[in-house]
Amino acid sequence: MPVTSDELLDAAVPVLMRDRGASMKEIATAAGVSRTTLIRFFPTRDVLMDALARRAVAEATRALDAAALESDPVREAFAALTQGFVPIAQVWGLVYTDRQVLAAPGMQDAADRIGERIDAFFARGQSEGFFRQDVPAQWISYSFSGLAETATELIREGLMGPKQAPGYLARLLLDGAAAR
Repeated sequence: MPVTSDELLDAAVPVLMRDRGASMKEIATAAGVSRTTLIRFFPTRDVLMDALARRAVAEATRALDAAALESDPVREAFAALTQGFVPIAQVWGLVYTDRQVLAAPGMQDAADRIGERIDAFFARGQSEGFFRQDVPAQWISYSFSGLAETATELIREGLMGPKQAPGYLARLLLDGAAAR
């Protein structure tokens, strides 16, 4: 059965989230294809990383749009944001951490827009009394993104179920890790 570029990108994500410097051979092996097949779709690692980053940004933008961060009540938007955290975690894990990816035309601006939307959402939530106000909104935003990346990795490693993750993410962000 022929492989698609999307299937190759799907296979590349966990490899690169584990090892940001993974080779094309490692990515091809994870995808169950030869290096030659991978190179037919993505001639260089740079082309592959660019395709991954652009897809991650597009998926994260769709997740933020679906969460209606700017318009829905904060409680509802936060619930939707935690349900759709995986694409955001991929932007955080693959795009923000790779200077080469951010150097691609338009990528820094696209990644910044995602970050700004999340920051603005948490600032709005603070002004409406949903999120605590004794820390900067950006701190909450970065904490959310970091916890989302951690949850994605725990799911990938089989240490957390994908249905559990949004609730854990929300509870830890809202209540912290202290016993009550």
